[in-house]
Amino acid sequence: MPVAELLVEAAKAERYARSLPKHFARKVEVESAGGGNLVRFPMGTCHIEHAGQELRFRCEADAGDKLQTVIGIVSAHVLRLGELRGRTITWTHADGATQEIDASIFEQFSNRHDSKP
Repeated sequence: MPVAELLVEAAKAERYARSLPKHFARKVEVESAGGGNLVRFPMGTCHIEHAGQELRFRCEADAGDKLQTVIGIVSAHVLRLGELRGRTITWTHADGATQEIDASIFEQFSNRHDSKP
């Protein structure tokens, strides 16, 4: 199963770890899991948690293209967070490959997830 992880330093990591799942819960199922929250998108999942000033995401899907969609949705939301605007974030895949994402992701994912399946 394809997996990718993202670690982001943010002074407000605890706040973001609470607000992002609440936001996603407007459209998809979210449950408390393993010290964080598990967001269940139609194409995969993303576990969100924080430790100190570190925000952690672990996304999974049953196919690479589905994982890319989850990464895109999560990234578009992360890069809208106040102190993270304008930054580039780097996802690490299970095979060690990295994937950098910046604000250009908005063009691709800004409204794709707005309607519930």
